[in-house]
Parts: sequence; structure tokens; C-alpha cells
Amino acid sequence: SHASVGTNHWRLDFWQSIFKENSRDFFTFWFGVGNGPNLAINHGFAYPVQGSITTLRSAHSVILTVFGRFGLLGLLLWAWVHLQYFRNVISALRMAQGSERTAYALGLWISLGYVTVTVVNASFDVMLESPQTAIWYWFMVGAGLALSRMVRNQGVPVDTRP
Repeated sequence: SHASVGTNHWRLDFWQSIFKENSRDFFTFWFGVGNGPNLAINHGFAYPVQGSITTLRSAHSVILTVFGRFGLLGLLLWAWVHLQYFRNVISALRMAQGSERTAYALGLWISLGYVTVTVVNASFDVMLESPQTAIWYWFMVGAGLALSRMVRNQGVPVDTRP
């Protein structure tokens, strides 16, 4: 156990350990170690969670957790999904603002705000590893993408041909 458990030094040491582990060989760098191993135990950073018989599993950073578990390819896919989300929602938000689509714009702002705040917070905390946040997070991603599609398709004639 580390003397600095729960501190910034402990977290930075943990993150550095994950990066070093994944950089040790070609396969681990590109594909990670998978979902099975407990990252904290593998790197010597496990400590009991208060009031539980389990130990910490996460790196306290969604970016390092994705990199540690799925490698660089997984991290690139994670980044690509989020960049597509932000691109679609911001583009739809520009189209919806200043028009009669203010309800769509409000929904897009709520989705964009929630997703942005969650990604930033999850970069420094365990957020998306629990269903309490992850379910709402992915719901808001889906809602933002659905609203952006509705804004883009509004006013476009629907093809009614059989």
C-alpha cells in the first residue's frame, strides 16, 4: 500500500504506471490488457474501499482506464466517438439557435453541458465506471445525437414513396 493513498501523488503514480505498462510491448500498447484484470492490483495501487470487501479497480481517469484496458486503438475509438458527438451537437446547435427551434436548442444545450461536464469530471474521478452516472451519460449522448438529427432533418420533405 502506498503512503500517499488518495492524494494527487498517488493518482499521478498510478497513471504513470498504467502508461508504462501499456508501453512495454506492441500488443499491450495497441490493445491494452482487457476488462478482466484489476488495474489497481496489477499496478500495486489497490486499497480497500471504505465499507466494502472489494478493492479499487479504476485509475480515477476515464482516459487512462480506457487506455489501460483497450490500448491506443480503444482510446482513439473513444476519442472519435466523442469528437463525432461534439461535432454533430454543436453543428445542430448553430442551426437551431435563432430560429423557431428553441426547444431543440435547449435540449442540445442540456445534453452538451451534461456530456462536457461528465467527461471533464471523469478525467479526474471515477464517474463512468458506475451505472449511476454511466446510464445518464450515455442517455444524454443519445439524446443529443437524436436531437441533432431532428434539427438537421427538420424542414426536409419526407420520402413517402413505397
